[in-house]
Amino acid sequence: MRSCSGGRGWVQMRTHTPCAPVPRIVNTGGIPSRNVRQILIAHLRPFGSFAPFWFSPDCLVFAFVFLFVPDFRDFVFHQGFVMRRFGSTVDFLSMSFKPDFSGLIAGYTPVDFVDFLRFVFEQSGLNGVSFSPRAAGLFSYRNSANVLRPSQISDDSLVQSGLIAYTPFSESFRTSGVFFSLSSMGCIGVDFSKLISLLSPFHEISNITRLDLAVDYFDGLVTVEMIQDLYQQQAFLTRGVSPRCSPFFPQRIGIDGNLSKVAGYTFYVGKRGGAKHFRVYEKGLQLAAAELDSPYPDWTRLEIEFRDSGCTIPFDWYKDFDAFLVGAYPKLFEQLPSPSHLKNYSQLRTVLKQDFSSPAFQCSLTHLIHYCKVSYGALFNVLKHKLGYSDEKIVNFFLPDDESKIPARLSLPQISSDFLDNQLVFSH
Repeated sequence: MRSCSGGRGWVQMRTHTPCAPVPRIVNTGGIPSRNVRQILIAHLRPFGSFAPFWFSPDCLVFAFVFLFVPDFRDFVFHQGFVMRRFGSTVDFLSMSFKPDFSGLIAGYTPVDFVDFLRFVFEQSGLNGVSFSPRAAGLFSYRNSANVLRPSQISDDSLVQSGLIAYTPFSESFRTSGVFFSLSSMGCIGVDFSKLISLLSPFHEISNITRLDLAVDYFDGLVTVEMIQDLYQQQAFLTRGVSPRCSPFFPQRIGIDGNLSKVAGYTFYVGKRGGAKHFRVYEKGLQLAAAELDSPYPDWTRLEIEFRDSGCTIPFDWYKDFDAFLVGAYPKLFEQLPSPSHLKNYSQLRTVLKQDFSSPAFQCSLTHLIHYCKVSYGALFNVLKHKLGYSDEKIVNFFLPDDESKIPARLSLPQISSDFLDNQLVFSH
């Protein structure tokens, strides 16, 4: 079984102590020249030992990823240039666990292992997590449940955060074992280092089926058009061939015969369902109508979706999100700038905190206000200007009896303050 990089090569990573066992992340791409290798090793040897890392198989380059070293943890050395941090975040994670011939998962029954996963989630930052049974199975597993966590509004208001599926005992025509997925809401505030560590005893019988990493540019520093130009410059080259691209640019023709933009643009690279699938899109315009004044109109998001399609996603990906991300398309990321919010402490805190002042919440709020106005603005007009109802009376008409009830789009999960502090220290 090959690695997601698709090849072998020589790249090394900084470890915490020179005597520590070298953790393998994944096989690498091309082999650099001997002279270059010796020069960089001599230059960087004072900073400690190294471990394997990975890059695309067609790149005759290598990199040094430094972890846990205050002076160097924010840099990745690639082709002699200093690559900036990208502040990448996990947007989706799914794993499966296979039972042995007796139907047990490392001694657990599938039902008991689901209970164990609840403990793992709780310890990893999903405080107050619960599983709510669904009426049907999922992906050929017999049983399934929703993963729920308390929202910032109240403990009684729950946020959909993922799915659990399992088959209690071996059945023909049923997928055996246990599966879980954490959506973007489920990944917020999760300590993935602890989550993977708690699941490490099960690595031999488990498989990471999907992992999404995302990078946000809130100020238009990177655009869809820029990524499209880099694609044409072969920044996505893999094994000497550029993967397929799929631009999605929604437009409409006006009375004057000219085309005009009607929604956010999206640009895809790679095959959906393949080992790597890249997408960049105008998130600020996708969360709000194109003709609406969005609070973050220039917000662009880059995402890479990794899948176990003919490859294995390594369990060491969590050691450095940016390193894993850059390894997917090194030629692309060496030409991209670092997001501006990583250099601004107060803005970075707002982004990581994911509260009601965060970009995601503000864009979603603007979106809902817009469509509420489109759908019910005429009714409010009649109530106020034709029937003379006061603003307070109109508001009371539409307030639900349950004060904790909020739109799913505005449901934000509770996040541990310790996790926020740790992320700020690492990212800034």
